[in-house]
Amino acid sequence: MHDSFRALVHQYNTEAGIEALHYSSIEGDANSPIYLSKGLNLRDGKVGWGQWLSETEERRRYVPQPEAIRTTSYSMRLELDEEFVKLKINSIKDADKNDIRKLFYHEAGHGMQMLHHPDQSNVMYYDITGEKNFTAYFADVRTFFAN
Repeated sequence: MHDSFRALVHQYNTEAGIEALHYSSIEGDANSPIYLSKGLNLRDGKVGWGQWLSETEERRRYVPQPEAIRTTSYSMRLELDEEFVKLKINSIKDADKNDIRKLFYHEAGHGMQMLHHPDQSNVMYYDITGEKNFTAYFADVRTFFAN
C-alpha cells in the first residue's frame, strides 16, 4: 500500500509542478497523516474526509525586552475508506485509478483549505464521480503554496 500512496503523491506533485506533498511511511516523519478507516462509507456515507489543521506555539522571551515569539505550523489529516481504497488503488482499470486519484486530490484540497465548488467538473465538487478539470484544481494548489 505504501508504494501505491508514494506513487500517488509523486503523480500529485508532478501535476502540481511543485513539491506540494511529501510521503513518508514512517509515522514519526509525517505531520499530515492518512488514515484508512474500516466502514467510513457505511458510517458517514462518504469515502473520504480531508481537514486543515493549524497549531500555534507561543514562547516568551524577556531579554533584552519582553516579546512573544509565535510559531504556527500547518498540516492536514486525511481519512479514506479502507475498502474503497483497497478496491481501487491497485486496480488495473484506468477508471478505478482515476477514482482514487480524484478522491485523494479532493481530500488533499480540503487539507489545503479548499471548500466544495459548485461546478461539477471541479475536483472540489462535493461528489468525485464524473470527469474533473485537474488543470483548474492545480492552479488553486499552486496559488495556495504561493501565499
